[in-house]
Amino acid sequence: MNTKQKKKKNKKKLHNKAFTLVELLVAITIIGIIMVIALPSIRSLTGNQVKQKYDTYKSSIDQSARLYVETYGEDDFKNADGCILISLEKLINKGFAKDIQMDNKTCISDKSFVKIEKQKNRYTYTTYLSCMTKNTATEDSSMKNNDKTITTFGSGCIIP
Repeated sequence: MNTKQKKKKNKKKLHNKAFTLVELLVAITIIGIIMVIALPSIRSLTGNQVKQKYDTYKSSIDQSARLYVETYGEDDFKNADGCILISLEKLINKGFAKDIQMDNKTCISDKSFVKIEKQKNRYTYTTYLSCMTKNTATEDSSMKNNDKTITTFGSGCIIP
């Protein structure tokens, strides 16, 4: 092999070490398609996790309300059928529940309460939960009255 042939062979080796522009564009396009397919799935997974956290917290508040009724039910219902609203704040103050501590959010507001209905010694619990970031949570003093949340939710419901 002469020196000219060796130089040509070395030149070919140098040119084969890099990717062509077309190869790079194809790779970028494939990565883009994979991202378009994968991102919605990832977002739905994280959304489901947040929903599961709040569902678990809501269930915990429901159990707290059941404990509250076992403790104070006779006083609140006075051995009669009816409806009462227990604020989340009251459950927390009485030691039956804790405020949620995740993602800088609080659920203590006038929109977080448990509606408890009693009919023929059978209780029905409906939990309403409204959470917001702590820096946007504002307390409307016109909605508060001595540790009781004033809510006009349904007729006949009292606030113990």
